[in-house]
Amino acid sequence: MNNISYICSMKSMMSFTLRHILASLMMMFMLVGSTVANAQMVIKENGKVIVGPNTRPSDDSLNVTSMSIQGPLGVYNHGAKLGFGDFGVKERIGWNVFVGEYGNTDSDQLWLHGKNGFKITNWNGDYVIAGWGWDSQFITNFTFNTNSRIDRIAISSADAHKYEVSPIENPLSALSHLKGIKFRYTPVNVMEMPNVDLTNLDDKGLADYVQMDNVVHMQQKGRIRYGLYAGEVANVFPELVEVDDKNNEYINYIELIPVLINAINELTSQLQEHGLLRGMRTQTDSSETDRCNAGTRGAMDESAVLYQNTPNPFTDNTTIEYYVPVDASSASVYLFTLNGLLLETYPIEYMGQGSITIDGATLQPGMYVYSLVVDGQIVDSKRMILTN
Repeated sequence: MNNISYICSMKSMMSFTLRHILASLMMMFMLVGSTVANAQMVIKENGKVIVGPNTRPSDDSLNVTSMSIQGPLGVYNHGAKLGFGDFGVKERIGWNVFVGEYGNTDSDQLWLHGKNGFKITNWNGDYVIAGWGWDSQFITNFTFNTNSRIDRIAISSADAHKYEVSPIENPLSALSHLKGIKFRYTPVNVMEMPNVDLTNLDDKGLADYVQMDNVVHMQQKGRIRYGLYAGEVANVFPELVEVDDKNNEYINYIELIPVLINAINELTSQLQEHGLLRGMRTQTDSSETDRCNAGTRGAMDESAVLYQNTPNPFTDNTTIEYYVPVDASSASVYLFTLNGLLLETYPIEYMGQGSITIDGATLQPGMYVYSLVVDGQIVDSKRMILTN
């Protein structure tokens, strides 16, 4: 083969090879472009980022979101989930931590999932405001380490779910082992300020630190609270006290309400058995109405009347007014504790309209029952509350 033929042959081969290389590159670019267009992440001209199929007929016409994560389900690409860390297959218990849409339909419900629970934290991440599952002993408890305000709360109490039902025995005796107290409290898990080099903080960082430091001191100082000693409650009602893995004690105050109801019922029965209770009116009876009708009652049927003490509750002194028919032989006002112990007797020397004054300094803060007894029969009983 001469030189000219060799040169022509080489040019033809190079031209064929180059055409194939260019065709392959074009095919690769087309495939990549198709994958990007149909798939995974798109940055629009307005800067919005779309992650997912990007096949929705319309997307955020008001241009509110900065990023949209689209799922694989339906026309509108619902069912999106954003996984964190070692997110795996659900059937292998691998759905570890993710945020997404609840279920496999277009539910429009937020799903926050942490296989071993989750925490809501503040400041440097060490202060747990609320959490579930991070307390190893009570994994089903949702724990709040902050004040909460709620409009209304209802506790699950379906009768069909109650079993092994039994009465609360000796409620008055049990409550006598408890004493209410007033105290200040350092919240459980109160945040601790991190060791921070203040010289390295800018003005905003220093201001944030000072603000958080003030919050910490306010929490440690605490507001005045009213409650019970957890140890005393545990001795009488051990089921109403829980202890977490840090030996912090928690009292179930709500379930003390049935005990108080039974104690009042027991006290009422004791008063009736001793002939000291003919009918207890509730505190919702209007004292002013009684006073307005007192003269009429005395004149028409000469019935005795016992009024609600005023003020009630009281801190210093309180006044109990009454009316006793003028033809009554004897009358007295009796003062009892809630468990039926007679504390004081106030004889009434002059019948008709009258009153007695009780000095709060002679009593301990709490609830008391007072009764009007005329000619050996109790006319009425009412309750009064002494506060600190």
